[in-house]
Amino acid sequence: MAEIFQALRSCAPQLREANQVLVGFSGGLDSTVLLHQLAQLQLPKLTAVHIDHQLSAEAKTWGEHCRQVSAALGVAYKQIAVELSREGRGLEAAARDARYCAFASIMHKGDVLLTAHHAGDQAETLLFRLVRGAGLKGLAGVPKQRNLCVGGGATAQLLRPLLGYTREELRNYAQSCRLSWVEDESNQQTDYDRNYLRNDVMPLLQSRWPQAQRQLAKAAGLLAENQSLLDEYAAEDYANASPRRERVGESLCLHQLESYSASRQKHLLRYWVGLRYHLLPSQQHLLEIEKLLAAADDAAPEVCWGECSVRRFKQRLYLLPRLVTHNAQPLPWCSQAPLTLGQGFTLTAQSAETGLAAGDYTVRYRRGGERCRPENRAKSQMLKKLLLEYKLEPWLRDRIPLIYCGEELVAVGDLWICASQVQEGGIRLNWLWQGC
Repeated sequence: MAEIFQALRSCAPQLREANQVLVGFSGGLDSTVLLHQLAQLQLPKLTAVHIDHQLSAEAKTWGEHCRQVSAALGVAYKQIAVELSREGRGLEAAARDARYCAFASIMHKGDVLLTAHHAGDQAETLLFRLVRGAGLKGLAGVPKQRNLCVGGGATAQLLRPLLGYTREELRNYAQSCRLSWVEDESNQQTDYDRNYLRNDVMPLLQSRWPQAQRQLAKAAGLLAENQSLLDEYAAEDYANASPRRERVGESLCLHQLESYSASRQKHLLRYWVGLRYHLLPSQQHLLEIEKLLAAADDAAPEVCWGECSVRRFKQRLYLLPRLVTHNAQPLPWCSQAPLTLGQGFTLTAQSAETGLAAGDYTVRYRRGGERCRPENRAKSQMLKKLLLEYKLEPWLRDRIPLIYCGEELVAVGDLWICASQVQEGGIRLNWLWQGC
């Protein structure tokens, strides 16, 4: 048992320096062991976070159990209910995405999140990805440590300190410490892929090769080392491709990207996507991106998967969050307060030597036919043409907030203020996206 506790003692200095430490606490065996160990470290800012996926009739009972266990250990407790968005994905993937979004929503720069993934989870991941035809990065399994995007371009740390231990070792620990945990009845439903691997395939493998679980986890670790080496080369390619933070997301130089071989392009794309904490693209998505690279300059193709989107514009390749249809209803805005526009966009104002008068306005979106005259322009033009001249990305042109005073268009996002509205001692606008 001392060996298991040592896994956490080794990262204790990092945990003590964190702004706050969160532990994903389902109430099951694995997370119960992890929380019990963390409690012994007596961290000053430790919180157990229980995610209620609202899928089981026992969900309330599990939440109450987790609250009681946390209280008994002297650990702060927080429970978050989530709603799953399937969008063509399996239930397991949707639950995982919702879970990490919930964690990220309460985390900030410098925080640390710990989850109780163990050697069995690693072995299942390797088998699962192998039968799905994953490449080297996928077969490397789940990393012991990675960055976690928590909004505003900030990152926190995700740690998995139990990856080197089997579920049997965790069970022995729990029993020796007389811990109690809950059992999720859905874990026995083998129509879920991971449950099938855990309940049917893994026991069969271990009946022939008793160390199969640990050896598969070891193989994933070796593959992760090889992947790390390749990523060092990809990091050089990434730097040479002139990465640039955009209003939304990031872009690379298409000219440089196209100078690489096809296999090198694919590896760089996987590296780039992983760097921005998105779900990695499948082989099919990579083929679609390859076609996108060859598209005409005036084309507007898009490749989407999960919450990620790849587009091209003005000889740049863009990696973006997936932007869904937004609410285009008019919104009242007092310039003294930030306005939340949805999907991470906000509108704010700051004092300036010259600008728009502070006051109450209405925010609208393009409907077609708008005209205005930006400051320093001699005449008015169609808004559509102006957005082209200002090189606003096509996917943002229907999202940029149009500022109205009554029925008069007075400003277009933070691109310009209309000439008739500029005065001394006014305000300038900031249209911002708070994301990774």
